[in-house]
Amino acid sequence: MLLDTYIGGNDGVPFTIPGRKGFMDTMADFPAKDVPDFVEAVEKPEDPSDPGTVARLTLKGIKVPWLDQIDEPTRVVICQQPENPQVKWTWGAPGSKEGEFLPITTALKKDSCVVIYWEDVRLNRGESRLVGFTYGLNAIDISAPREEPGASALALSVQPGVLKDKEFTVTAYVYNARNGQKVELHLPAGMELVNDNAVKTVGKAGKREKVEWKVKGTSLGEKQITAESEKAKAKKKVRVRDDGIF
Repeated sequence: MLLDTYIGGNDGVPFTIPGRKGFMDTMADFPAKDVPDFVEAVEKPEDPSDPGTVARLTLKGIKVPWLDQIDEPTRVVICQQPENPQVKWTWGAPGSKEGEFLPITTALKKDSCVVIYWEDVRLNRGESRLVGFTYGLNAIDISAPREEPGASALALSVQPGVLKDKEFTVTAYVYNARNGQKVELHLPAGMELVNDNAVKTVGKAGKREKVEWKVKGTSLGEKQITAESEKAKAKKKVRVRDDGIF
């Protein structure tokens, strides 16, 4: 499956990938064991006043009550969108070897895409398999002290629906970040950290940096997660379900 990640007015968006520091804006090739739970793209990644369109591609942990087991991808590539949209399986620059993908940005163009693979499975007559992913809008609400222009701003990103007792990632975007800046996550009753610390430290200064936590919901219902850093505070509601993420 070839997915063009052109969102809003940005054709070469950088990606947030759980477990990886910083933001991916070149190229990445994930084998089955390293396929992330999701990747996220923000149209205007360095604008705390207007992040634009936010899109989340969920690759693992998808459960839908009325569907059978969904096979998870066995390879995911983030790279440059090919010139030919009908290209098959792998591609690269003219004359390149089979399977060589181009970085998102080259001298000729800046254009990102995600390529999703599932391993071949032999099916007998009457058998079927179900593969899938989700791709859609997410939202981040950026909070900053109004009385201090240029102060650090904060936003939380997390999928709106999660499965009970299953680990998921909470990401905090820190705008106008300082090296060593502390960000603390506050969880409500019915949620807990998974071998993680509530306080995270920003690794470097930048217009937008990120920190993340591993969390799970231990009881059902809607929960509100909060993060604080200096005078900025961000909130996000998450529904913990037992029958599916929708």
